[in-house]
This record gives sequence, structure tokens and C-alpha cells, in this order.
Amino acid sequence: MSRSIALVAAFLSLSGCIIKTFSRVFYSAPLLVLGGAPYLNVFNPQQLQALALLLLKVNDRGAAMALAFFGFESLLNGYLVFRSTFLPRILGVLSMLGGLGWLKPQRASCRFGEIVPTHEHNALTCDSSCGEDSNGADSAVSICRLCNSNVYKVGWIH
Repeated sequence: MSRSIALVAAFLSLSGCIIKTFSRVFYSAPLLVLGGAPYLNVFNPQQLQALALLLLKVNDRGAAMALAFFGFESLLNGYLVFRSTFLPRILGVLSMLGGLGWLKPQRASCRFGEIVPTHEHNALTCDSSCGEDSNGADSAVSICRLCNSNVYKVGWIH
């Protein structure tokens, strides 16, 4: 077992957690932007919606960056388990395969569409232009948030 490899893996894990946590700030920020606070009246609705969409995209990019850190950490932990004598080697191999899964290039099958207002309960919807996966199932997931008695439905990438 190598102490330096274990320390690098721990550093990568901590870095990935910090990046992912920081990107979550951008996930909740659109609720503040679209919340209807009086100081936001200087912006027109299209500008607020564009800013909310930008914040969601920044969150998505930050989460994707964290995946690289988690992938390398999983590879190193798998190597350490593979080299250890007290755990089955298959667990190390499976961990390294999982790490490769985290590192595979993420193909964007969906992208955020344009946020358009609807007349139903003052809701804003985000139309996503999405493809279908091999089973024909839609690859987009909708997330609904309730904020100041307004429902914001936003297309999300997974």
C-alpha cells in the first residue's frame, strides 16, 4: 500500500466535494433571481430568465468538473484495493472500472431550451430539446420548485 497514493486520492475526493458543493450555489440561485424581489424590477423578465438559465448551466458545468476528480479518486482507490492483501482483488478491479465510468466523456444528449412563460399559475417552463436514448425513453427529467407561490419548471440534464 502506498501512503502517497492514498493521500492523492483523499485530496482528489476533497477537491471534488468542494467543487460540487460550490456548484450547488448556482443550482439554488435561480430561485432567488426568479423570486420576484422588488430590487429585481430593474430587469425585464427575459433578462431574469436568461440569468436563471445561465446559473443552471454553470451548475451543470461545475458538477461535470467534479466528476473528473471523483473518477481519478475512484481509480486510485481501486488500485489501492487491488494491491492490498486483506480485500478481494475483484473489488479493486470493479472500483477502477467505476472510475473509468466517471471519466468517460459526457455526451450532452439534452440542452436547455428557451424559458417561456405560461399562463397556468404564473409558471415558467423550460422547453428542452432532447433526443431519446436507445430504449426510446425521454432522457430529460423535470424538476419543479415552489418559490413565492410561483412554480418554476426547469428542464434538467442527467
